[in-house]
Amino acid sequence: FFQAFGPLLRPNVCVLLDVGTKPGHNSIYHLWKAFDINKNVAGACGEIRAMAGKYGSNLLNPLVAS
Repeated sequence: FFQAFGPLLRPNVCVLLDVGTKPGHNSIYHLWKAFDINKNVAGACGEIRAMAGKYGSNLLNPLVAS
């Protein structure tokens, strides 16, 4: 994918998110801004938390609980 489309699109920043990840309201902006401000930044990582739901009801789902 990157070898095929990268040379054509020439992106400044490429963001990969795991399937099912729900970024916060400003997460993508802050990630992009970190790359934009400092050209020496080559990667970034963050925290992923399970959305437990009201009273932890989503934790009954084994995929969320794990």
